[in-house]
Amino acid sequence: MRHRPFRAQSPPNDCRNCPLRRLPMIAPVTSEEIKAIGRARGEVRYYRPHATLYYEGDPGSDLFTLFSGWAFSFQMLRDGRRQILRFMLPGDVIGVQPDLVGPMDHGVETVTDASACVFRRDALRELLAHDPELSWQLVWLLAHDQALLREHLTGIGRRHVTERLGCLLLEIYHRMARRDMAEGTSCPFPLTQTHLADALGLASAHVSRLLRRLREDGYVTIKSGWLHLHDLDGLTEISQFDDRTLTRRPML
Repeated sequence: MRHRPFRAQSPPNDCRNCPLRRLPMIAPVTSEEIKAIGRARGEVRYYRPHATLYYEGDPGSDLFTLFSGWAFSFQMLRDGRRQILRFMLPGDVIGVQPDLVGPMDHGVETVTDASACVFRRDALRELLAHDPELSWQLVWLLAHDQALLREHLTGIGRRHVTERLGCLLLEIYHRMARRDMAEGTSCPFPLTQTHLADALGLASAHVSRLLRRLREDGYVTIKSGWLHLHDLDGLTEISQFDDRTLTRRPML
């Protein structure tokens, strides 16, 4: 039976028992570091779909580890146009930016019901001051996120629109598979055409036509909140997709 991927779940009280840490895509930490992370963790917050964790320009936010659900980071133009920067999945850390104490340079909104562990910045700063290895992992986290953003920038700037969409679908599938949240070549997919359009810099109607073409060509079907990749190798080839940026990553 398929699991309920979009229902908010409660993380364990003890970070040592977190099921996300057992995933192969999460870089290991020592037992002492996990205890220290647990001491820095504050409350658990629960969100409904379309809830905003923080807006661009807000005072420096707490950091969050997404435990369940989907979210995305975004920036807004003055005329209301939105650019989605990245989709967040369970295990992703939210709120990391170069200036940890300055105003937020992006906003974050949930796609589904979600839950997140909260790390107060003052508690996290104290933790990092006494643990150089965790400080290095935060740098690693920033580098990982920048690598994904470089891929997205290359896609928007140089890839054909079909390649652009194919790469995004493949990235999400592989990220879900690395979390043991895929079934074969299918995975939960709560995103709308508007989400995809805002991530790819396209009109929603254009995304609709591209999805129809990929479906008719036998590559992809999106139905009832699931993404089905019928020809994974073929879509990888026509999209020129490279998964080298989807490496192991740290988690708070």
